[in-house]
Amino acid sequence: MEQVEETFYFINDQKKATENSTIFNQLDGKMIYEVIRVQQGVALFLEDHLERFKASAAATNLTLTDSDESITQRIYQLISVNQVSNKNIKLILTASKGLLIFFTKTTYPPQEYYLNGMHTTLLKMERIDPNIKTVRNDYQKRVLAEREKQQAYEVLLVDQDNHVTEGSRSNLFIVKQNKLYTSPAKNVLLGIVRKKNVSFM
Repeated sequence: MEQVEETFYFINDQKKATENSTIFNQLDGKMIYEVIRVQQGVALFLEDHLERFKASAAATNLTLTDSDESITQRIYQLISVNQVSNKNIKLILTASKGLLIFFTKTTYPPQEYYLNGMHTTLLKMERIDPNIKTVRNDYQKRVLAEREKQQAYEVLLVDQDNHVTEGSRSNLFIVKQNKLYTSPAKNVLLGIVRKKNVSFM
């Protein structure tokens, strides 16, 4: 089940109280998702997230009838009514239930990780259609189990050629002799920050 937090969420254009969130137990079939960071009350890179969300919907033949404007309005309404400044908001599109928008459990790396590094581990696993953000319970269960087993903050995925490709929830960059290296775009889920801040060789 999704970890739905705060007081209200949206199911299509209806605002609902999270105390009545049984619909999240009924999600099944093909689903896509997008996670957007809210910082100081602002949904960061929202246009880019919605562009990727629509691309995932088109690639999976899921119908998204809501406009960018209506989705944006709902997101900022949730930020306002829930009085949230810093947290992740999640969109899920399903064939049977439509569009859900809600605040989800959020964990950000502590400052010490930026200064001293973090513990990671390797997992032999590849995403299916990496540039489409589909909800895959089997993927999530394996990653979470490995993360807990190794007491690691992040799991790095390894492909069939034994190449480390990306993190389970992050893009991977390696700096060597003042050059920046990362996996080819076709092999990984393209991060929004990667798109915004880095020029690749």
